[in-house]
Amino acid sequence: HELRSTLLGAATDFANHYDCLSDRVSFERLEHIDERRADDRIATDAGRTGVTWRHGYLVWVGLGDTPEEGAAHLGPSMERFYGTPYPAFEKYSPVGTPDDIVAWLRPLAEAGAADFNIAPVAGTPDEALAGVAEVRRLLVG
Repeated sequence: HELRSTLLGAATDFANHYDCLSDRVSFERLEHIDERRADDRIATDAGRTGVTWRHGYLVWVGLGDTPEEGAAHLGPSMERFYGTPYPAFEKYSPVGTPDDIVAWLRPLAEAGAADFNIAPVAGTPDEALAGVAEVRRLLVG
């Protein structure tokens, strides 16, 4: 019973202090999310203080030599996965070269996103892997 309680407490702390935000979160919301966390009040009331938040961001990206090529790869994949026309996701899903993707993601990193869960789509799996590796290199160094 004690081990279960300890594990449950650790899992609750992690869940309460790690946000994995989806690609539908605005930059403005991300910049101010720490200020609006009701969980901070609840955690403080429970005696858990001094926790550093770590925000993650989940996003699909379409890699190609141009934004049009990236969108041509990404659109059909998202439509198959979600069963919804790609235009519903277009404004939330960066496309193009790794430089284009990083230009889109950098404001999120500057606003506080520490982790990026990137679902890369390209012409081939090797191109997707190489492209997302370059995005990481450009974004993180």
